Amino acid sequence: MKKWLAVLLGLVALAILCFFCIRHHSHDMQNDITERSKATLQETGLPWASATVDGRDVTLTGTAPSAPAKMQAQRIIEGVSGVRGVDNQITVSAPPPKVPVKPVVSAPYRTAISYNGQQVTLSGSSPDANAANFLVAQARQRLNPSVANRLTAQGDAPAGWSAVTGALIPQMKRFVSAEATVSNNDVAFAGTLPAGSNVVAVRQALNASLPQGYTAAYAIQAQPVAPAPQACPPVAPEKICPPIPAPTVCPPAPECPAYNGPAEATLYDAVPVADVVEYANVVEYVDAVDYQGCQDKFDRLMSGAADVLFRISKAIVTSKGRQLISRIATVAEECPSANLQIAGHTDSRGDRSMNQDLSERRARAVLRALTEFGVDSYRLSAVGYGESSPIATNETIAGRQANRRVEIIVEGL
Repeated sequence: MKKWLAVLLGLVALAILCFFCIRHHSHDMQNDITERSKATLQETGLPWASATVDGRDVTLTGTAPSAPAKMQAQRIIEGVSGVRGVDNQITVSAPPPKVPVKPVVSAPYRTAISYNGQQVTLSGSSPDANAANFLVAQARQRLNPSVANRLTAQGDAPAGWSAVTGALIPQMKRFVSAEATVSNNDVAFAGTLPAGSNVVAVRQALNASLPQGYTAAYAIQAQPVAPAPQACPPVAPEKICPPIPAPTVCPPAPECPAYNGPAEATLYDAVPVADVVEYANVVEYVDAVDYQGCQDKFDRLMSGAADVLFRISKAIVTSKGRQLISRIATVAEECPSANLQIAGHTDSRGDRSMNQDLSERRARAVLRALTEFGVDSYRLSAVGYGESSPIATNETIAGRQANRRVEIIVEGL
């Protein structure tokens, strides 16, 4: 009996000893998990999370910036050695209110050309100084030497800017006054034509001159036709006075009222009949010239002719080129009163200054050849535009071939 009592007392003592040992070891483990959990949260950039350890169980508290951040904190603590379970009580902060972003509206790329018959005004944007100078030269040559240049270099012009502005200036020659505004890819054109002009035909010509991708709105009118001068009313026949004894003075015949309209021509009052007939024949011949028809013939002849006219990258006319120039001279003789501009163009390959020089030399070469075929030199002018006025893209072979061209332009259209 005493033996069993001794054993029982030994077991009780052992149990008490184990209890105190486990309690002491558990406290050390809890402190260790607490320290390692806090250090892990700091190292992973989650200082807003707090860890409270009870034995081997961890309770997380704090305010997370987002739901994914909350779950990230839980996964990190679950990976700490010795942790048995995680009670995630972290709250998620409300997201800040979204501030609406106002869309950025870019101003349109605007260029204006105004012509009043006496002066040309250029205003708005141009790609660079070279493009502005080219436009000024075009306006002086085609419209009037007096040009007010108010263009500013803006860069990044819409595709086809040079082509559309270069096409509008020659068309303005038809007008008494005109104004064209190019805004991005939209054209607004307003103008007044001389009396009797065909407004529909002019509008169609303007449409045909615009490059692809541009749309236009027109406000075109023609000056009113002046009324025909009023005919002088017939003069009453002379009054015959009846015979009376005393002399009687007849009342004067009514006079034709003064005419205040435009002065009428007095060609036949001072010129002999033979000279009048000859002059009339000359006027009739000049008026009969179809300038637009001549221009159409030149355009058909010159289509794709640059590679035929010259050797590659040279201003030397080939034998086939001279044959073509002979045909051009024949058409020029069909328009004996028209002055012709020979315009040389290149593609964009190579140096810009070299392309400008090549276009000028090619234009002069065609002028010399035309004079050799009998065209009067005073009717001809040669201008080189280099690569500044493309009519197609320079990114393809076909486009570059189209841009290498020589144009014959009938002045005065």
